Amino acid sequence: MRCSRMSGDAHTERTTLLPAAARSGFLPVLLLLLGLYLVGPWVVGKPWGQSAVIAGACLMLVLAARAAGGRRRVLLATQAVAVTLLAVHGLLRAAGSTRWAAVEDVLFAFLVLVALTLTLRNKVLRAHQVDADEIYAAVTAYLLLGVWWASCYAFLDSLHLDPPAFSQDLAARDAAHDIASNFGAALYYSYVTLTTLGYGDILPVHRIARSLATLEALTGQLYIAVVMARLITLYTSRPKGADRRGD
Repeated sequence: MRCSRMSGDAHTERTTLLPAAARSGFLPVLLLLLGLYLVGPWVVGKPWGQSAVIAGACLMLVLAARAAGGRRRVLLATQAVAVTLLAVHGLLRAAGSTRWAAVEDVLFAFLVLVALTLTLRNKVLRAHQVDADEIYAAVTAYLLLGVWWASCYAFLDSLHLDPPAFSQDLAARDAAHDIASNFGAALYYSYVTLTTLGYGDILPVHRIARSLATLEALTGQLYIAVVMARLITLYTSRPKGADRRGD
């Protein structure tokens, strides 16, 4: 009787520990995201660089949605949007046209928003017991916030507003518009705003750009002060044996 109970307890412990080790799905997502940040500026100027960066970003976002445990229909829709984005990108590059370039920005922004929403909803905000994967998910969500705001800025810059959205163009107007051609500057501005660093080399001029920048700065501060603080508190208040059981 005792042996069967012990074997049952051991089996229960293995079944609860194996998912914790196997589901660290956000670590590869986070590493891929950081890799895109580091490698992107070096390859985006090459003929194949923009397509490679976009393909890597789509893969990262699909993996994030999967790691967040989205429903099957949501995951299929996310994959469909990613494939559509790659197809639109390929068609625009083949045609050399900028007429429908805004569609590419919108699709990318929607894809980021889906991955971000699933990550926050399923892994960050609902977490009651926090392990390393929840911390990876929270960091990934914070970085995805910057990516989503950057996609909004890139779209806003492509509209050629009067007055212009920013004090300087995020992309050269004589260059063929591409989601990767102006996204580097938009991403730089986004993280400078999200962290309230504020170098001042790029300034929001249009009222819509100013509103978005204000909202992003508030979001970044509230995320660190509320969401990350809550997760770190839950993580550090775990039972002492939790670290050994999770190894």
